[in-house]
Amino acid sequence: FERHVDRLLAGDLESFTWDFHPPTGGALVAEVALRRLQDGPRETILVSLRDVTAREQAARELERAERALRESREKLADAGRGSAL
Repeated sequence: FERHVDRLLAGDLESFTWDFHPPTGGALVAEVALRRLQDGPRETILVSLRDVTAREQAARELERAERALRESREKLADAGRGSAL
């Protein structure tokens, strides 16, 4: 986390995903956005967290389904080539 704060303080806009594993169990994937705020002489860092666990899980499931579809198409193509001989 400190690496991201350092990049923010260096002037970069910082946003990243972070896997949380709370002591109560389970897992949570969060999208973290850091923003620098200047309030007169005082500088503050605003941290926003968005739970993207369902989105990340859906993306993994889509990846698996696309891989399975590719493999099925390859098998069908191989079977079609074999029966033509």
